Amino acid sequence: YRNCVPIKIQSLSTLLKDKDFFELERTAHSIKSSAGNLGLDDVLTAARALEYAGAQKDLVSCKAAFTALETASEQATESLNNLEKNMQL
Repeated sequence: YRNCVPIKIQSLSTLLKDKDFFELERTAHSIKSSAGNLGLDDVLTAARALEYAGAQKDLVSCKAAFTALETASEQATESLNNLEKNMQL
């Protein structure tokens, strides 16, 4: 997750600017799956919203969902990093 999702989020930014709703939807779906496997509910919810907005070609909703996804992903990454540190103690 920590290695691939930040790269996918960067690509989402470009896809959003390019209004490439098809790839935006696919990438959001991939992130949603990764988040679901790890129980990262906030990331999953934001990715689901972005996937849906992309399918609807709703640029305003895509932008809002993307912002939520960025925030949720940053928080999840920080939590995973802290968990890893605690496991090494």
